Amino acid sequence: MTGQLTGYMKPLSDADAARPHVVARSFSVEHDFVDSQYQGIIAASDGKTYFSLACHAQEHNGQFYALDPQAASVTHIQDLGAWCGETEHVGIRNTQGKIHTNIYEADGRLYMATTSGYFTEQVPYNGGHFIAYDLDSGDCVDLARYPDVNGGGLLTLCYEPIYRRLYAIHERNCTLVYYDLDTEEVITLGPFQQGRQTWDIISDEQGSIYAGASQGMICKYDPAVDRMACLLTRLPHDPEAPQPTSPEQQGYCQWAQM
Repeated sequence: MTGQLTGYMKPLSDADAARPHVVARSFSVEHDFVDSQYQGIIAASDGKTYFSLACHAQEHNGQFYALDPQAASVTHIQDLGAWCGETEHVGIRNTQGKIHTNIYEADGRLYMATTSGYFTEQVPYNGGHFIAYDLDSGDCVDLARYPDVNGGGLLTLCYEPIYRRLYAIHERNCTLVYYDLDTEEVITLGPFQQGRQTWDIISDEQGSIYAGASQGMICKYDPAVDRMACLLTRLPHDPEAPQPTSPEQQGYCQWAQM
């Protein structure tokens, strides 16, 4: 839409539109089988940009890289399957195809999680992993595995600093789980919503986390009381739209309201 239609952005003149606005440079990676990229990228405090490229091929995994802007080079860091301890399958079978999550930096580490890129009924997926990359040592750490449930991995991740947890939502059944960075335990909390995967989860200053659900609903988990709920707020809010009056009318959100 143009600026005239939206009313908040001045449209570019023809002369401005003809000028270059971004100077971009491309870099090659050493693998010809990686095929896509999702949220798995971060500009870290060491000045490098770390990113993962996904693979949906039968025989190869996703890969993890670092871009050094000072050296103008890309370095391959690790095969995701090898990172998760599945070295016997590297180059033979895709066991960890993607980092589909956001990447978070804390405690000198980058935190993220893996999910599947290719699997069949004959060769099932074994589950997504919580993983970490140490910025000082360069170690790739396999923190924990969340066992496969109905053929999927960990598609969404949020680092929560108050309780020091890595929250994740399972790809298939939307179960909310977390990895405790202090106790090193994986805890299953239960279905966060029903029927639809959410692409992002965020936390607030009290340690609660939130995720979008169907029909603009927002799900919340409050660790202080160990409770999941649906907020009354809808995003985007349309006052002319029919508003839910009962849990059954709230679409996929099955919890009580907050």
